[in-house]
Amino acid sequence: MSSGVRPSLFVLAFVPLAACSGAPESLVDGGGPEPTPGEVAPPEAIIAPPVAPPPGLPDAPAMVGDIRYVPGRDSAMVFVPVVPGVRDYRIYAVAPGVTVHAVDGGTQVDGATLFCAGLRQHNQCDDSEAYDFGPGFTVDHCAADVRAVDVPKEVLRIVQVDGLRDASDVIVEAIDAQCPFPGAEGPRHADIDCVFDGAPTATAVVDGHAVTWEHCPATFPIRTTDEIRAQYGSAIVNGQGPVPIAPGTSPTKSVGLPAPAIPPRVLARAVVRLTPTGTATRPAGFTFWEDFADDSDQPAPVITSGDGTLVPKDYPVWGMHLSQTKTLNIYDHSGDASQTMITRGTLRSVFADAGQGIMASNLLVPRQAFAIPEAADRFVHVTFEVPTDATLRRYWTFVTCGSETPGKTIGSGPGFPADGALATASALVFGPGFMEPDDGGPLSTAGWNCLVLVPRNGSYYELEGTGPYPRPETDIRVAIDRALPGYDPKTYLQTARPVTVVSPDMNSFGAFSWIRTWNDQHQPDGVMLDDQMFIEQRTRLDVFFNRGRIVVYANGAQKICNDLGSARLTMAEAAVGIGHVHYHSSAEQGDMTRPDWLTTGQYQYRKNTPFLDQRGFDNYGVQPDATLPASFQEGPCYAAP
Repeated sequence: MSSGVRPSLFVLAFVPLAACSGAPESLVDGGGPEPTPGEVAPPEAIIAPPVAPPPGLPDAPAMVGDIRYVPGRDSAMVFVPVVPGVRDYRIYAVAPGVTVHAVDGGTQVDGATLFCAGLRQHNQCDDSEAYDFGPGFTVDHCAADVRAVDVPKEVLRIVQVDGLRDASDVIVEAIDAQCPFPGAEGPRHADIDCVFDGAPTATAVVDGHAVTWEHCPATFPIRTTDEIRAQYGSAIVNGQGPVPIAPGTSPTKSVGLPAPAIPPRVLARAVVRLTPTGTATRPAGFTFWEDFADDSDQPAPVITSGDGTLVPKDYPVWGMHLSQTKTLNIYDHSGDASQTMITRGTLRSVFADAGQGIMASNLLVPRQAFAIPEAADRFVHVTFEVPTDATLRRYWTFVTCGSETPGKTIGSGPGFPADGALATASALVFGPGFMEPDDGGPLSTAGWNCLVLVPRNGSYYELEGTGPYPRPETDIRVAIDRALPGYDPKTYLQTARPVTVVSPDMNSFGAFSWIRTWNDQHQPDGVMLDDQMFIEQRTRLDVFFNRGRIVVYANGAQKICNDLGSARLTMAEAAVGIGHVHYHSSAEQGDMTRPDWLTTGQYQYRKNTPFLDQRGFDNYGVQPDATLPASFQEGPCYAAP
């Protein structure tokens, strides 16, 4: 199925509907401090040329200022100018079947795909999120956290537009309400029970009276694109406006539920043309490349019970499954209603951790292994795009693992459960402590050598002078699993400690993660991914690794150079995976409101997707014999012992 943007004709209707109303004040959100255009659009962004608006478009003020964009292969990252009073921005295509209606002061769009900006997320505190209804229903003011900085809501001026097949005319609108959260999107409808550690309700105190309130609704949905269109008239991507909570009712009773459909008022509008670079040719040097341009290549279930096939018999993991596309293995475990689909030129992945209390993951692994160069100046180069907003318990991940024996990592025939799959009983399981040296178990169920990036929510402690806020908001841990020859999970699972963390202890508190970038003097000089905390807008990550070093770039900027020291890779060949992890989501809600580390600026994860994680992946490639970019700097490299 394809719901992407395509160039074509536009059908408009002016239909006044007196029974409908504009967005009430309870939905108005955002509107924090706005950066200037030069602080948003990168140098490579180009001006989107204005085009004539289609006839019959309802009146709206003209948007003042250039609209810039960075073209992708079949997408664009669009940067819009400041509009006073804005609460969100949305972009949709001039396409067949699209109609726009004036609705009692609001503007309803039908038949389109609306791409919205949303709010900048923060692992910081927002004082406006505080409330107190007794234990279990309290969010402290920022003053409760001595390290907290009160960071108000900020409407992003960056919109990710996907599904561009060719040069396309799009309508850009600033609106007076957040795009509504339409529910998590997937290929199949699912209603997931809210368990919340067995206590979905608790006593709260309202006006001095004890009441029973809900920590969550009885169920929360994953919805199909057609279901979303049926409610809102259009598909909505990155809608973040939550269900409004009536005074005197539980502030968490509707988390995860779709918000009402209320047409917003358009504050400003422009019509411009976006031209992608195209998907006709594969980037040079990549032996594996997937830009998810083929909507017919949907993930298909291959193994629905992995016990004894994907993992060793009776291995302590729940629900290990394998699906495949023409190029990818997709492994998932321990999730409720784990789903993936290819749509709008991306691979969309969504899952809820089972029972809101277990570590779950979805992992994309190419159906081929890659040789690791022996020369110190040659690398396996892995590139991919993914939204990078992370917390302590949910994050994107990169991993590479492999057998010590050539030809035994990925293959077909005897010893492999499916064509192009990881070897039998050799799947990768993200379990509690997989990145912890003191209590970690092996990531590979076969005991393979692995290298993994674990990006999370920054530092509990302050690190002054290196970013807009003293407390870093993001970090990346670099961890190695040494190979375990003859590994038997029944014998070794509880006793093996294969994990070595090779990243530096940057603030001397034993965190051992990259919480800032370094200069040549190994002094922090910039943020890790604090400027990339987005729900839908993707960051391009480039990972270069060989046996002794890993180098990581974000949107072309060098972030990490880490020599592996005594933890050099020993695998004969590399299976490469990218994906996302989420675990114990009911505890995550407590994590974000604990009074000594308030991260109430994680609006989407707290209000709309508290018990599941959804991400879009794109432009996934592997170049097995690459050199580092010409801009590479050796000085900031850290040498692990």
